Amino acid sequence: MPLVSRLTFVVLILMASLADDQTTASLVTTKSGNRRAREAVNVCDLNMAVANSDTVVTTGASSRVTLGLRVLGKVDENLINQFKKAWTISKAGLDSTEGVVLIFLMTDGSYTGRSPGTTNEFEQASFKWDPAALAIVHTHPNLINARPSRIDQATSERLGIPIFTITNRGMYVYNPTTGVTTRVMDDMDWLDRSKWASRMLRHPTLLDEYSDLSY
Repeated sequence: MPLVSRLTFVVLILMASLADDQTTASLVTTKSGNRRAREAVNVCDLNMAVANSDTVVTTGASSRVTLGLRVLGKVDENLINQFKKAWTISKAGLDSTEGVVLIFLMTDGSYTGRSPGTTNEFEQASFKWDPAALAIVHTHPNLINARPSRIDQATSERLGIPIFTITNRGMYVYNPTTGVTTRVMDDMDWLDRSKWASRMLRHPTLLDEYSDLSY
């Protein structure tokens, strides 16, 4: 993926609180294309974490990637509404503020999206990481690369979960197992329930981390 210089791009950075060993994630927008990410001081053991009672905790990076990608076959109105909220936070991609949705697998087999909230920070969105999350969806501004950045990719590999971007040029996902970024929805189709239904018809079998994810 080409490095973008002199353009704003989104950096997904992990930090941890030494006081309570809870991981915090920050979506930071910088204007330097070659700025190095801050390394996490400490990251909690995702496989040992205790989740909310209504979500599923998985062990092993492979199963987490597969389950995170399978949200592509389970997108419903509730998830689309969460995407809409994130897009609203970003002012339809016109603002440097980032909208974030954490994706969870529920005990009934459905997926849900939860906003970690917005801190109204300038060119930054910080939130406390929930280790039960199986994917991260976040917006990219209209003027920067729509695909997950190099730092997004590094974060995806570190957490062992896929990371999605939603933009006015489509929805993209980075698969940390294959190291491949794929456009999974065109343009603004990720807001259209009928487009998701069409995608599911084209991908009737359960996805895994080695599946063809293309739209």
